[in-house]
Formats: sequence, structure tokens, C-alpha cells
Amino acid sequence: MSHEKNDQECVSLKEILPPRLWRALARNGLKTIEEVRRLYPEELLQMPDIGPRAFRKIEALLFPGQYYVPDFRDDLKSDTLDGKSKYRPALWRLLMELQRADRESAQAGYRS
Repeated sequence: MSHEKNDQECVSLKEILPPRLWRALARNGLKTIEEVRRLYPEELLQMPDIGPRAFRKIEALLFPGQYYVPDFRDDLKSDTLDGKSKYRPALWRLLMELQRADRESAQAGYRS
């Protein structure tokens, strides 16, 4: 079992993901599943070229059975908390975009 997990983690993203998705991850320096796993979910969401829809596709292909539901904490809105706080408002916006994209996907599914 451990051997299978190591083999899977060493697999290149290029072998698993569609070209658009693996290129977006490669532009951010990610080449293996393990590298993506370390950054999932919030750091992955904050990367350039990884919007809500791309995030959901990556999640479905690399993390089957998992579905990230954002925690809308009030401290994410504030920019006066600590040294990392300048990133919190951006994360809040990304989480809101993810929630909106999920709603739009659900509504599109109901229409068909």
C-alpha cells in the first residue's frame, strides 16, 4: 500500500491532468501530486491561473471524493491582524468566487 502511494505521488501531473490544468500548475512550480497536496486547498486557490473552475477540476481529478467547502471566517476580511494579513482580503474574495462558481454550476445542472 505504501509503495502504491509513493508511485502515485511521483507521477507527473502531465500524465493525469488536461494540458491547460497541468500547465497552470507548472507555471506555479508544481509538477507532482505531492506538491499540489501540500498546497491544497487555500494556497492552491491563491495561485495565478487557478480560478474556481480550474480548482474544482483539479480537485476532482487529483482528490476524488474530496470537496473543499470554504470556511468564511470574519478574520479573513480584516487586514490588521498579523504580518500575513495583507493576503487575507484576497483569500476572502477567492473563497467568495469559489462559492459563486459552485452556485452557478449547480444552477446550470438543474437547467439541463
